[in-house]
Amino acid sequence: MQGEKRPFGVVSASSQGARDYQEDALGHWWGGDGRPLFVVVADGAGGHGGGAEAAAATIASAAATWEGVKDGGVGDAGAFLGQWMKDAHLAVNEASAKIQRSGRAVVVACWTDGRKAYWDHAGDSRLLRFHGGKLVERTRDDSVVQILFERGEVKEEEMGKHPDQSRLLQSLGGKEFPSPRSENAEVEAGDGLILCTDGFWEHLSVGELEALMATPVGERQGALDRAVAEAVSRGGEKADNTTATLIHFGEVKGGGGGVMRWVILALIGVILGCLGGWMYRGKAEGLWGKMGLGGEKVEAVVPVAFSTTEMVNGKVVPVAEPKEVPNGKTDPVSDGEPKAKGANQESGLGSGGDGEAGR
Repeated sequence: MQGEKRPFGVVSASSQGARDYQEDALGHWWGGDGRPLFVVVADGAGGHGGGAEAAAATIASAAATWEGVKDGGVGDAGAFLGQWMKDAHLAVNEASAKIQRSGRAVVVACWTDGRKAYWDHAGDSRLLRFHGGKLVERTRDDSVVQILFERGEVKEEEMGKHPDQSRLLQSLGGKEFPSPRSENAEVEAGDGLILCTDGFWEHLSVGELEALMATPVGERQGALDRAVAEAVSRGGEKADNTTATLIHFGEVKGGGGGVMRWVILALIGVILGCLGGWMYRGKAEGLWGKMGLGGEKVEAVVPVAFSTTEMVNGKVVPVAEPKEVPNGKTDPVSDGEPKAKGANQESGLGSGGDGEAGR
């Protein structure tokens, strides 16, 4: 018997917004049952030129790194992310040199085994952590406006609209390695994470984000698509590239394969249903009468559990799970298939790696 497992439900959405180029890029990788999940969201810096190439190089670096660890694991997840950030920085510089630009990319990356999540970031792409239905934590932006917020000069809800919001303090690319902020937290069934670019978080309230995370299974892709579209709409004529990946942790206990487990439960439900009908029709009246049970009706109930999606080779695959219906039958429920994302997706974000930079 295997111990408790927490599969990952993952959906992603991205929009070019009102920009001429798409310089956002994203990717996620999962090696199968019982293996960790690796998610990266990158935002190219258009202000330096080569933003699309920088974001694409970041995701390509993540994919190459995943190939090297997907079978053997990483040991110290925090150290793994820190080293990958250095590798991605070099990859951005190499890609920029090929086009004779000084490309930059802000990035947020997460590694989780379903019980604990680790994340690193550089710039103002964020990781948002939800627990108990509430937003409980967000990453600290590497930006001038973040400093103003910490001084009490700007409110949280004003950060995205501040004229200095685009003045960033570090990113991938440039002469100096970034000093990424590394954090981690335990995660439980029902918890969630959102990794997103600033085009997403700037235009959505905490309440809207919490409502998004509470979306029922099977509706999350559509809800995230609508949230991205709403952020773009609120951005108007200057709407930035907008990208987000939502991770939801769902609990599954015990061993055995997910599909086979539900088949067994369904069969048990059918058997119990038949047994209940048999008793109800009075075929055992004599025995039950002697026991003082009066031949009362016994109803069968199929157990109900959390439904989720799983990923295979970097794609989200719906896993059908039953919900309670009459007569011991099962009704499959699964998340929708998210949009496929390539490694080279572009956006209009700018950041700097050598001190303060503008977009």
